[in-house]
Amino acid sequence: MEIDKEISSAVYLMSPSKMFFFNLGIVLRTIKRKGPLSQADIARELSCSKSTISSSINFLKQLNLVKSVGSGNLKRGRKSILLQFNPEAYFFVAVDLRWKKVNLAIVDMAGSIHHELTYKCIDTNPVLLIQKMNENILKLISDSGINDSDIEGIGIMVPGIVDTNLGIVRYSSTLGWEEEVPLVKLVNETIDKNIIIYNDANALALGEMWIGNGKGYADIAFIYTEGGLGGACLHNGEIILGDNDAAGEFGKVLITSDHKPQRSEFSLSLPYLLSRYGGKNTEDMEYEDVIEEAIALLRNGTETRKTSIMMHEIVDKIAQIIVNIIAVFNPQIVIVNCSYLPDPDAFLALVRERVSEYLPTKPHRTINIVKSKLDDKTEVVGAAAAVINHSRFSFVIHEEVSVNLHKENLLKKEF
Repeated sequence: MEIDKEISSAVYLMSPSKMFFFNLGIVLRTIKRKGPLSQADIARELSCSKSTISSSINFLKQLNLVKSVGSGNLKRGRKSILLQFNPEAYFFVAVDLRWKKVNLAIVDMAGSIHHELTYKCIDTNPVLLIQKMNENILKLISDSGINDSDIEGIGIMVPGIVDTNLGIVRYSSTLGWEEEVPLVKLVNETIDKNIIIYNDANALALGEMWIGNGKGYADIAFIYTEGGLGGACLHNGEIILGDNDAAGEFGKVLITSDHKPQRSEFSLSLPYLLSRYGGKNTEDMEYEDVIEEAIALLRNGTETRKTSIMMHEIVDKIAQIIVNIIAVFNPQIVIVNCSYLPDPDAFLALVRERVSEYLPTKPHRTINIVKSKLDDKTEVVGAAAAVINHSRFSFVIHEEVSVNLHKENLLKKEF
């Protein structure tokens, strides 16, 4: 009985369907990394028989995700067919809703942007904003020259609390949406596509796992500092949503500031920094002016005594947040979006030092803190990652995670 308990706690069986897609990600990753390859080449790479991977290869062919690109160069016998990943088999529309600006892009299966459109959005009234967004999505598709039938879906990332399953934005202070907005329903009234909406930080975390600095990691913490402070956590490659779809709200974490507890979203907000260190009365300023001047102040770095003190305090506060994240979540990697800083690498080096000081030496905890790879021009890819993650192609997002989880499971569960 005790042996049975030990075995059952050490081994987790997958359903045939889950195992198939798990293996599918591994096969696709091999083709993407080392292709063009023949089926025999792939089998050798994965140390298995051709028959073991034949169903995966056939499935990828049916989806047109791999294509034949010629024959192998065998000296005798029948030449083998070489297979290569086809990233342009399908496309997705990605939408990044921001304060007074909307970024649109068409993204392929490799995360490459093929066509993009950015426009200002002065009126954030939900009905008017969505009406204009729909018009520009249709314009984007038309101008791209890509067949509408090749567009598999639309991903929309929203700054705020989002219920992905119901397609509702529950609240967005950035957009001034105090009441629930049935975003998917309003878009579907004009555009008949599969539409997925995500909180912006959650979408960016998925984007980092797919093509960014989170590639290959299963447990990721992502900190987003665009105008305020947000974040996301992924466990085994899946977003942790929480009971109210509000997990990863690192801005609500209490940290020490001016010798008293304070929400980090306040003490690290751009209006607060501009007011405290720039001497500006931000209450009388337009929000876009606050953002512009605050970023200019931050980019001065340590040029003056005041900005030097400011950078020191930002390092300390970000470090406090990361210490809390590591203590509670213990991720493999912490990715920090801090693109508005003059030297993100130098900044994060200081953050790592401070985190090491604050964390106890035992038990050992991973301190792997890196900057975000996605920048202002490519963050929209996060919206594509969100919709792909909820499509029949979700294994494309998780292929690197599948390989690493497989390796970890072999090490942990070998008996």
